[in-house]
Amino acid sequence: MKNMFLLLVSSLCLIGCFEFDILVKVNRDGSGTVEQTVLMSKAAFQQMKEFTQSFEGKNKKGFSLIDKKKLIKDAAAMGKGVYFMYAKPVSEMDREGYIAYYSFKDINALKINQNPSEKAPLPSDVESNEPFTFSFQRGNQPTLTIRQPEVTFTPDSTPDDSEESPAADDDSSHMEMMMEMMKGLRVSIAAEVKGTILKTNATHVNANRVTLMEMDFEQLFHNREKFTAISKLKPQTMEEIKQVLKDIPGIKFEMARETTIQFQ
Repeated sequence: MKNMFLLLVSSLCLIGCFEFDILVKVNRDGSGTVEQTVLMSKAAFQQMKEFTQSFEGKNKKGFSLIDKKKLIKDAAAMGKGVYFMYAKPVSEMDREGYIAYYSFKDINALKINQNPSEKAPLPSDVESNEPFTFSFQRGNQPTLTIRQPEVTFTPDSTPDDSEESPAADDDSSHMEMMMEMMKGLRVSIAAEVKGTILKTNATHVNANRVTLMEMDFEQLFHNREKFTAISKLKPQTMEEIKQVLKDIPGIKFEMARETTIQFQ
């Protein structure tokens, strides 16, 4: 049977040097904003720029990662009453990208895709069509509830090979390639309430922010021995994957299917 853990991480190898962060900010009345940060290495940015401009010929325009039409469509996909506000470019020493800002009036209608970037698809064995959803109870001490999507794995028809081939045992070159491609790859989703958290069952809390998912794949591959040992466990469900990854630096998963945050 295929190793679902390896499938999950290897499916993201194609987008090394890429960072995608979503932060949902919630006000006391249930309104709020979504901040979507997209960053990539300057080398990848330059390659994309040159590739795009090579097809534009004499009609070359200033290259930008910000596609307002697509961002407006992204807002509509997040739910009724979600609107794209603006996006600002980000240029750092070794990365280029942007931050897009969206607004919503009622978080009960908000949906956040746990696979937010089309550049980071889950493997075909993983079915993940459901988004993060939210419910909100107003009051003097409002309560936000976040429901995680259910991830299922399609049964694999490939027989379980009890005897590994010599090529499978000697995967050092494959590991080196994956480590190189994983440099700078990071994905995160978090929620932040405007106020002080009074009570929550969240696993990862920092002041008024709760991290629902954070995966720094460079750190994951940095400790090769631990990664190899974990990969041999062959987890078959997302819950099992969370369990085997939970103690690795740079990797955070919210363990509860429903996370509640009461604040004031």
